[in-house]
Amino acid sequence: MTIDSHCHLNQSDYAEPIDNIVQRAQQAGVQHILAVACDPNDFEELKNQLQTYSMLYGAFAIHPEYAHLPQDLNQLKEYLCSSLKVVALGRGNTRRTAKAFLGTN
Repeated sequence: MTIDSHCHLNQSDYAEPIDNIVQRAQQAGVQHILAVACDPNDFEELKNQLQTYSMLYGAFAIHPEYAHLPQDLNQLKEYLCSSLKVVALGRGNTRRTAKAFLGTN
């Protein structure tokens, strides 16, 4: 079984449609893809992609690179719980994020 364990499928990063990229991965024998959204502005796009592509699974995070953006940890939690196909809290300051979810210091 071949799994792409980390990719970003934000349409704004590609000149060609995401459909073509996913189709090429399937043709190359990739059976599952873990797509990561680490910019809060990309969460909705990944959520929609999870509904569109059966081979796609998701990870949501707020990467330190995007720490300057207005954020809402409740929004992140909402996306993490939005689908059974969300399988990971992505990298970033996960310790701080997990503590915020748990309400601990």
